[in-house]
Amino acid sequence: MSAFTGPGLLRECLDRLEWAPERLAREINKTAGKQVVSPKAPYHWLQGGTPRGALPELAALTLSRALGEHVTAWQLWPGSRTQAPAISAHSGLSLPWTADGACRCADLISRPTASILLPVPGAMTVAPVVDWFTAPALTPPSRDNGGNVVTSEMVTVLADRVRQLRHLDDAQGGPMLLDWVKQDMRWAASLASSASYGQETGAALFRVLAELAQLGGWISTDLGQQALGQRFLQAALRFAHAAGDTELATAIVSCLSYLALWMDSPADAVRLIRMARQRAAGHASPVAMALLASREARARASSGSGSECAQALDDAASLLDAQATSPVPPPPWAYWITEAVLVADSGRSWLEAGQPARAIPLLQYGLRLFGDSQPRNRLLHGVSLAQAMLLTGQTDGAVQAAGHALALAAGRDSDRVRSRLAELRTALVASGGRGAIDAAGRISDRIHA
Repeated sequence: MSAFTGPGLLRECLDRLEWAPERLAREINKTAGKQVVSPKAPYHWLQGGTPRGALPELAALTLSRALGEHVTAWQLWPGSRTQAPAISAHSGLSLPWTADGACRCADLISRPTASILLPVPGAMTVAPVVDWFTAPALTPPSRDNGGNVVTSEMVTVLADRVRQLRHLDDAQGGPMLLDWVKQDMRWAASLASSASYGQETGAALFRVLAELAQLGGWISTDLGQQALGQRFLQAALRFAHAAGDTELATAIVSCLSYLALWMDSPADAVRLIRMARQRAAGHASPVAMALLASREARARASSGSGSECAQALDDAASLLDAQATSPVPPPPWAYWITEAVLVADSGRSWLEAGQPARAIPLLQYGLRLFGDSQPRNRLLHGVSLAQAMLLTGQTDGAVQAAGHALALAAGRDSDRVRSRLAELRTALVASGGRGAIDAAGRISDRIHA
């Protein structure tokens, strides 16, 4: 690296990479896992402007990765004050898959980080799951040198709180709920890392902690905080392993697979969900296995494997039917996995597989089955139905479906919802019909409300 700093160094980096400023903006957005900078902003930086917030660290990390050399934010913008150092979402979580490793992970999670978290690419998400897949079963964690004693009654109260928080997420979600989940998770984690408890209570405590971390990871992802979602889900997997709850662990891996899809890594999503399904065999209820099969279908559809998508969907339907006669009951956290969910998800899979005509009747039937339940799921599947109808030339039906979905969007602070609505708005505008243009305008009003 040359002795340049400031705009001179930034220009040199771009010249060496043969990147236009717009390319730098795109790559920074990939590093962040979401849209954080406009395509034209780097032109301003080349003229001496200084990016705000976390952008200096994100730009430095992006250039360092591309060049294979260490470039700092201070070199690019001398004298700038970045908010905090940037670290990987997995930073500190490379711990042994032992009871002690789980306790150390709990201690780490119990202390909020002041650093900027950056999402990791798909391959780095797969590696810890491979470690879990090959890790031996554990004796549940226990501690006898803590100042406080965790009782079974305390864990029961925590478990009931998790149930209440899950139902709140079904109804509204949002930043306030995430703060609530993080507060409970950090308190439970502090108990796991510093209090006293026996093995039976320890297993129950780590199971609750895994559920809290999984819920926190899911809500974070829904809000567009993908790095935090990755961090919480990786910790949740470790906690579930410590609790000896393979069924919950595989559900957590399925969430990581979904997150890989949202980050445009379908091949990694397939690898993750295949490991989850293989490990779950013989250790999970049919309804939990049905969820994993449904999520494999989505990953297969996104990777262009139509026949394997169809097979996974058939598996999901058969497994759901098998639950009625199975001696293995579904876990409490699986209450939301219903026929409506699996039918509508199958429609979304066929939409992503490029077969919108096949998706439409499944989405319509799934939405009818939902009734008044799960409003966010109904909203997202309503958007999928509108998109499928546009692709099959049914503009009036698409406008109607968009209207039904939009009616459910009020008060929902969800990056995923906003992104899906924005995609639908673009498709409606492209269709050119007057009703479609009006619907697109209403979506714009909602997105910017």
